Amino acid sequence: MFASSFSFNGNSKPKGEEYKIVMKLYVTLVHQFDKILDQLGIDYEDATKRRRKITLHSFRRFVKTTISDLGYQDFSEFFIRHSESTYWRKSEKEKVMLFQKIEPYLTFLNQTSLERKGADIQTKLEERDKEIADIKSRFDLMQSQMQSLISSLGNIQDQSQINQMAKTLYNTKILNTKK
Repeated sequence: MFASSFSFNGNSKPKGEEYKIVMKLYVTLVHQFDKILDQLGIDYEDATKRRRKITLHSFRRFVKTTISDLGYQDFSEFFIRHSESTYWRKSEKEKVMLFQKIEPYLTFLNQTSLERKGADIQTKLEERDKEIADIKSRFDLMQSQMQSLISSLGNIQDQSQINQMAKTLYNTKILNTKK
């Protein structure tokens, strides 16, 4: 599984001393992975404690499925070194370009992207705060103008002045009787 993901002097499987080194690294990795799962509280599938709910192989299956679902079946086989097709030939540059296309789908936590999205959201919130403050300010001004207008209208004694004021308010659409 993990050991076969390396290339050793052109061979896909390590031999002799290389095999011992790889296996020691793999065992160390498995123990560290188990410690992390314990810290995260990720339990076993059943009471026998033979298999975790998440394993290193779970990641391999996730990667294979994700890449295949994106339409890159041959690349998925290459990527997990499941098989070496004699027919699928891509240059290193093409392989890198394919990986760059699929990388966002394989990334669990992309800190840079999250920071960018967070900054974008913060900017939008600041813009909304400014809009709300502007609307409140205009509302306060209109409220003050309405109070002044009501006060002024209350002081008018002549009916022709009242009619003229109502006509002006209606024409400027401040006073609209239609709803």
